[in-house]
Amino acid sequence: MVRAVDAPIRMLDVGVYRIPTDNALWDLKARLLDLPLVRVLGQVRSSVPVYGSGGFTSYTDAQLREQLGGCVHSGIGRGKMKVGREPERDPARAAAAHDAIGDAQCRNRHGAHCRWIQLP
Repeated sequence: MVRAVDAPIRMLDVGVYRIPTDNALWDLKARLLDLPLVRVLGQVRSSVPVYGSGGFTSYTDAQLREQLGGCVHSGIGRGKMKVGREPERDPARAAAAHDAIGDAQCRNRHGAHCRWIQLP
């Protein structure tokens, strides 16, 4: 496919088109074979860890608890919440998130979006 692309296009530019096209072709093959894509590609793991992303800085503590607690209730044992909009509130918000997730499941992450704050 790379050789078929016009010469003036740099290799970096080719990747922008090649990668999604390659993904689409694998997906098409799986659909034509009526197999899950993981079977066509070759499964490496039986499961992968995921996390619920949310905890927006505009949320109240109650909304934060509901959202992150819902992740745990759904079987998602990790959560990521946003911090940094009101740094003085972040420790209380982190505590609310911890309460919602619980000690056994507490693998919470904090996304500061280019800001750094110290949490307890």
